Amino acid sequence: MKRNASALAVGVLATGALLLPAAPAAAGQFHGVDVVDDFDCDGVRDEVVLGGFYDVGSAERAGVILVRSGSGDRLTISQNSPGVPGTAETDDGFGSSYAGTDLDGDGCDELIVGAPGEDKAAGMITIIKGSPAGLVLSRSTAFTQNTPGVPGTSERDDDFGAVIVAGELGSGQPYLLVGSPGEAVGSKANAGSVYYLRGGVWRAFNQDSPGVAGTAESWDRFGATLAASDRHIVVGAPGETLSGRFDAGQVHVFDHKIAQGVPHPIASISQDSAGVSGTAESGDGFGLDVSVISYRPSASAPIGALVAVGSPGEALGSDYETGMAHVLAVTPTGKVTEVSDINQDTSGVADSTQAWDRFGTSLVLAVNGSDVTATPSTALLVVGVPMEELSGDTTGAFHLFLNLKSPGDRDVWLPNATDGLYDGYWNLTATTTSLITGEQDGSPSREFTWTELLGGELSWPL
Repeated sequence: MKRNASALAVGVLATGALLLPAAPAAAGQFHGVDVVDDFDCDGVRDEVVLGGFYDVGSAERAGVILVRSGSGDRLTISQNSPGVPGTAETDDGFGSSYAGTDLDGDGCDELIVGAPGEDKAAGMITIIKGSPAGLVLSRSTAFTQNTPGVPGTSERDDDFGAVIVAGELGSGQPYLLVGSPGEAVGSKANAGSVYYLRGGVWRAFNQDSPGVAGTAESWDRFGATLAASDRHIVVGAPGETLSGRFDAGQVHVFDHKIAQGVPHPIASISQDSAGVSGTAESGDGFGLDVSVISYRPSASAPIGALVAVGSPGEALGSDYETGMAHVLAVTPTGKVTEVSDINQDTSGVADSTQAWDRFGTSLVLAVNGSDVTATPSTALLVVGVPMEELSGDTTGAFHLFLNLKSPGDRDVWLPNATDGLYDGYWNLTATTTSLITGEQDGSPSREFTWTELLGGELSWPL
């Protein structure tokens, strides 16, 4: 397995000694697209651990969610917890997804928990009130597609709540996005829809909504992945069929303006789009993860979006599912320009492509600088490689790219030499201070400060 001497490498030897970057980059003031989860309003991030596969009593995979406050208090929540709507039942998957944001404007974040397996996978979300005393379970509210005001009807295998994203617009108004990738659109099973709550109004949109490119088709799974900033919404449809190529994948970009009753669509992107590298092929899974931040390519340019798209099923040469990531700039009018396409055979990028690495399974964008809007010199990207093999063991790895136009320049390579993190895959979150890696199997999240990552102070695993 090759190692590029030009790439920055941070890792751990068998003895525990650090491999330091030859020329450490200076850490800056980082901005992430996700709000910090602060349910007790103390100004300290509260840790959330997903446990959607946990058993609750005799109810297998009923699910729990674990919250540890900044002061160290721990709370385990299930649908059998007093005040939480519903009952823990087999395969509910409560705690399979979550988001946190201040929905009621009192300064404390609410915890929004997904249970996509509820009621034969019709799905449900639960909003748990935050307060200075912590989460108030007695003030929890559940929403399904049968809840008054929520469009549609709860149906088996809708998977409502499979993914949740929440945040605030620049005005401070909160919003909530809920993916329902199993939603049938007309007779098209698993076409997928997204539900958007803002200003007390729920709206649903899919590929048959006004202005959205394409057509809702069976197994598109529109809404299987979501990302949002204060300006934009990105929706992945990784099951999209393009010219007979199944699971090729497609991504849609919206802004938060409401047009014809739904968020305003501004771009649709696939590997068949002009200027986008590669070719849409069966199994690519373009859009299996997405991320977005505000971006301008120059000081005089209008603020648009920088979108990262994972395509972990991408085959390179004769190697299947090696994976690829695309970084795309989108103007406010919907013009799409590819900044780069990245894989482990890109010049200067550490390691080499191997079958089944699935590079791009997870990714997140962040901003290094004093401005929350990224520029070519301040945007960075972290990409997960969950099936990376090191010394014959599948242990996983990350890449941190600091130059997105030339990703092999200052590629920080983060191999995990001692602990198999791949089992639960990763949910990556970028905050102003840290990269947070969370898993879907109840494992504790891991937090790495940008100073550690860029300054060679990392000790992995924590």
